[in-house]
Parts: sequence; structure tokens; C-alpha cells
Amino acid sequence: QKQRTALGRTLVAQPDVFLLDEPISHLDAKIRHELRLQFHTLEELRSVATLYVTHDYAEALSLGDRIGVMGHGGLVQVGSARELFQQPQHLLVAQHLGQPSINVVEASLASSGDDLKFTAEGASLTLPVAGPHRPVLSGRSAGRITVGIRPQHVQVVANGAAANGEAVVDATVSIYEALGAAGILVAESGGVRLTALTPPNAVFQHGEPVRLALRNETFLYFDAESGRNVMVA
Repeated sequence: QKQRTALGRTLVAQPDVFLLDEPISHLDAKIRHELRLQFHTLEELRSVATLYVTHDYAEALSLGDRIGVMGHGGLVQVGSARELFQQPQHLLVAQHLGQPSINVVEASLASSGDDLKFTAEGASLTLPVAGPHRPVLSGRSAGRITVGIRPQHVQVVANGAAANGEAVVDATVSIYEALGAAGILVAESGGVRLTALTPPNAVFQHGEPVRLALRNETFLYFDAESGRNVMVA
């Protein structure tokens, strides 16, 4: 209640700039969500430049017209929510935005004719590189690469038939969380743990075999040393 009162006093002060340093971080999840919605309609915040500091990626994506992600002692990337989520310039940005967190696979590239694939380091998981990514990655053939795979781009499929732009792998269920609106599946494939989002009515058991379809045209590729997105100019 004290935090909400202090926030109210700040909003009526009519400053030139608002600096809000995690103003709702200590409130419970339900109240945080309610206040986040109210922030969108507050004329005081809509009409005054506001610097809002938060560790909650959902707050940043919801409230920020422009978002800056900090790390390594400075700003790593600044942009809109869509830009940061879809085109992260650095692995750190990709890992900070999204829940569950992005799957990260340390891998090595290898080419055979027109085919380009990557194999997870210390594991047997091998996946094809999608056509749009090949021109950039072909120059890194036989080199190390870090691959980012969003959980929403990993789906459990009933059979081995993959839609266009998907690669199918066999996996074994490690953990399954039924969270009401959706489920979170963690499965192991070829020595690599992959997280996937599932429909809310799905049911999985530990040790159950499943088949996962991965949309490889959505994969993100980062330099293994610098963490920079190699697909972003």
C-alpha cells in the first residue's frame, strides 16, 4: 500500500520527466498486472517522458514505446518490443525477453553439397539450416555457432509428417508443467534439452516418447564468441 501511495504522489507532481525505478516490483502478480493496465490509460504517463526501470520483461514489453536492454556494463540494444523480440542483436537480449526462456544450443556448422546443417556440441542432435539463413551461414561452414530456438516455435506432433519449414526430432519427456492457459514441456533429444509450449489440455508423463517439430526458419543464430546476431547487419 505504501508503494502504491508513493506512486500516486509522484504522478500528481507534474514533473518534466518521470523516473520510475521498479515501481510495482514488490506487489503481487495480480496487482502488478492491474497497475500495468492502468498505466496505459494514465494521461500523466502518456504526456510526460518516462524512464521506467524493471527486471520484468513483461512490464518492459507492455509499457515501453522504446526499450533498452542493459548488460555487460551498458546498453546492449534499444528498440521497440517487436524489434527486440524478433530481431535481438545479441544473445543476452534474446535470453532476457520471453517466458519460457529461449532454447540455446551450442553447435557446429557443416555443409554437404547444397545442404547446411548444425550439430549440437557434445550431442547427436542435428538440424537443417533454413534456406533464407544459408547465404549468411554458409561462410561459417565448419565453424561454431550459437542457435536460439523460441519455445513457441517447438511443437509436439502426433506423427513424423512435418509441415513446410519444420524439422522433426524424436525426444523424451523430462518435465511437464500444466499451467492452466498453456503447458511447458521440457524434453531431451539427442542429448539436448528443448523447451516447448503446449496446448492447455495436453498431458505428458516423465519418460514418455514424443516427436517435436521445430520451425527452423525462425531460428536465431549468434556468434559463438561475441554473442552477436550474425543475421543482423
